[in-house]
Amino acid sequence: MEVDGGFREASLDAATDAFTAYPDINFVFGINDDYSLGAGAAIKFAGLDQKNIVNILYGLERVAGRTALSKGGMYKGWHLNVSRICWSI
Repeated sequence: MEVDGGFREASLDAATDAFTAYPDINFVFGINDDYSLGAGAAIKFAGLDQKNIVNILYGLERVAGRTALSKGGMYKGWHLNVSRICWSI
């Protein structure tokens, strides 16, 4: 499911719809922090097992994304740099 705008609320709504329709989803990729954090909120609200879901944060452009990543759990990070690719898993 694709969401335009990158806003956390839009991502929350889209992810809630996706998890309702497809409860076996186990991977989320957000093009920015807001997408991933909105989907993460939907995962928590739905009471899904966070240990079985990987939520990729791409970019890590804001403090909220870096904070979520530092807490571990479902969040994994991906930051693309011109000279290197860094994974935090």
